[in-house]
Amino acid sequence: MSKNGIEFYYDVIDSPSLLIDEINKYSWAKPENVKMEDRSNSVIYFNDKERYKTIFDIVDRGISKFLGAYTGLYYLPDLTYHTIEALKYEPNERYIMHYDDGSKHVAQRVTSCVIYLNDDYEGGEIEFVNFDMKVKPIKNSMVLFPSNYPYMHIAHSVVSGTRYAINIFMEYK
Repeated sequence: MSKNGIEFYYDVIDSPSLLIDEINKYSWAKPENVKMEDRSNSVIYFNDKERYKTIFDIVDRGISKFLGAYTGLYYLPDLTYHTIEALKYEPNERYIMHYDDGSKHVAQRVTSCVIYLNDDYEGGEIEFVNFDMKVKPIKNSMVLFPSNYPYMHIAHSVVSGTRYAINIFMEYK
């Protein structure tokens, strides 16, 4: 599926279930710098590449298979990781309409990436409001899109089950 800079890719991670197990070894917390009424999911920030080497390596292998195609398609210069974080959405958790470079501390984000690790939950769709696109993520799929304001999106509430995903925000090298 492709639409206006929003690209979906499939079979991204070698073993999404094992990655969920690896992520769950760490402590989940509520997001920093965000009002809970705006974003209610839990997050783990993977800012230390050495401490989280296993997770970095798995994510990097998955993204590397597709990032060149995306940057080539949209004539982007080389990108590097700005932030990697795991997301866990349980029932009634969601993230209201937002865009990913919407404040000073994240202004260098140019491309957003979400890898969906499971699909055994109800709800939890991603919606790109300016493009009339609402998608129920498929296990082991990835979406890449620009981080700026035309790409405002919603992570809809999970109705039942738990949704696991990895967010990767990229900046120019």
